[in-house]
Amino acid sequence: MKTFPGDTVQRSAEGAYTLLEATGEFQRYLAREIGKDRKNPANTKDTLDRDLLDKYLSFYGDRPLCRIDKGVRKTVEQELAAQDPRFTKHQMQRCRHRLELMQWYAADHGWMNMPKRRGRKRYDAQGQKRSKLGNQSLSHEEFSRLLEQAKQNALQNGLAVGVLLVLLEGFSPEEACSLQYGDYVRLPGSAYYSLRVLRPYLEKADNVLQFGKEKVYPYRLRYVPVCQPLQEILQRRAEWAREKGGRSFLKMPIVCSKAEWKTACRPEELQRYSKSLLKQAGFAAGTYKKTDEKSDHQEEKTIGATVRVLHRTFDEMVKGWLRAGEKDHLQGWAPKTVMDKVYRDYQSVWYQECIGRKLDEAIRCYQKGA
Repeated sequence: MKTFPGDTVQRSAEGAYTLLEATGEFQRYLAREIGKDRKNPANTKDTLDRDLLDKYLSFYGDRPLCRIDKGVRKTVEQELAAQDPRFTKHQMQRCRHRLELMQWYAADHGWMNMPKRRGRKRYDAQGQKRSKLGNQSLSHEEFSRLLEQAKQNALQNGLAVGVLLVLLEGFSPEEACSLQYGDYVRLPGSAYYSLRVLRPYLEKADNVLQFGKEKVYPYRLRYVPVCQPLQEILQRRAEWAREKGGRSFLKMPIVCSKAEWKTACRPEELQRYSKSLLKQAGFAAGTYKKTDEKSDHQEEKTIGATVRVLHRTFDEMVKGWLRAGEKDHLQGWAPKTVMDKVYRDYQSVWYQECIGRKLDEAIRCYQKGA
């Protein structure tokens, strides 16, 4: 079994797949995406064997839904092909495609943005073009350390449970913050406890999104089975809440911002908290040292003012060009074309050279106390 660097929390690939497969929404998502890819809406040509997929996922260790290095993937596929003759080129391609769909699904639901891809435009669960997703996914080590920090604080802090929900179950911060203990249910015939989530697809309840011929309605109730470590944490917290809150504990928020567990937090608080956990884990990103709050504020003001002045100066310069026609290559063009060209140049060359240099000077002067 392949392992990745970083301290990891053990959770099998099969568990991750079961978690996603158990939601009917994931099945619809697969049918829609594979049907779109193969020009085959009925999805009759999907010949992927479940055993092969389980084996393929388990070779990636305990984090199949993280960003996977291309070299690791090639090594895994070579070993699998050597071990099992059933892994033909076609089956390997199907496994890889299904893993990619699982990763895209996780990206669409909150905790991981996949890198930008060239080629055909794809759409996420909200109907946005996938090319708009930035390459902001956590590395495997960052993901694991963040998970460790959240697990340590989970019983003492509702926000940490929110981070676990976002990382392990693929909830969006908005969903995690809206959960109550009454949403934690045991479904008949299921080995897992599940969380009942009413997912809002759009703010307006009348709108309906179109995915090909399938309609996706703005609100859909879904049951998400939670994985084993999170299930134990939630059960222990539910017992504590029952002792504290009596019969009304079912309406208490799972993710809360205060020690008494009565106030649900906002999604922004959850995101800020996850950033602070990453800092505790040693992933703090800072360009230069900061002394105190007052100087921070002053520094931001100085840099912001510098940028505003530079932008204003440039706008005036462009308007002067348009009025006087001083530049030969600008004469005879429509004003909008001129502005488009100038701003395009401004974004690439002028911005990097002039604003970058001025900002560096401003920061240096400020640090020296000049």
